[in-house]
Amino acid sequence: MSTTSLFVELLMIGAGAAIWVGLLIVAIFGTEWLPAVAASKELALPLLLPILSITYVLGILVDRLADWFWDGKSDRLRAERFPSREDYRHARTLIYTEAESLRDLYEYGRSRLRICRGWTLNAAFILITFVSFVLSTNGIVSLHQPLLWFGGAASALLGFWSWWAWCRLTRGEYTQLSQQRDFLRATRDSRFDQGARKR
Repeated sequence: MSTTSLFVELLMIGAGAAIWVGLLIVAIFGTEWLPAVAASKELALPLLLPILSITYVLGILVDRLADWFWDGKSDRLRAERFPSREDYRHARTLIYTEAESLRDLYEYGRSRLRICRGWTLNAAFILITFVSFVLSTNGIVSLHQPLLWFGGAASALLGFWSWWAWCRLTRGEYTQLSQQRDFLRATRDSRFDQGARKR
C-alpha cells in the first residue's frame, strides 16, 4: 500500500472522529464562540494545517482502538479459514512475495475494511456526542424532538451498516486469502514437479 493511500485512509477515519470531537467541544463549551471563529478569515488558513494534522492523528487513534475493540470478532472470523494466526500470516507472506497483483487487491480490500471498522466506533461516538450536544443546547427536551430522533437514528444506522460491512469484508478477505494461498501453493508445486521431471 502506498503512503498516500494510507494517509487518505487515516484521514477518512479521522474525519469521523473530528465530527464527534467537535460535537463534544460545543456540548461542553456552547456555541457562542463559533460565529466569531467562522467570521475570522485571518484564522482560516493558519488553522488548516493543525486541523489536518489533528484529524490524521485522530484517525490513527481510532483505527488502533477499533482494531483492539474488534480483535476477538476478527479472530473468530479468521478461525473459519485459518486455524491460527501463524497460518494467516504465512498466507499473507505468500501473497506478498509471490503475487504482486494479488497483493495490491488484498491491500485495497484491507483499506476498505479498516475504514468500515473505524467508522463503527466513530458512529457510536457521534451518537453519544450528538445527543449530548442537543441536550446541552436545548435543555431538557422531549425524546420526540425530530432533530434528536433523526440524528440518533442516522448515527445508529451508520454504525450498524459500518459494522455489517466490516464483518462481510473481513469474512471475504479470509476466504479470498485462503483460496489464493491454495492456488499459489498448487502452482508452485506444479512448477516444481515439472522442473524435477525435466531433470
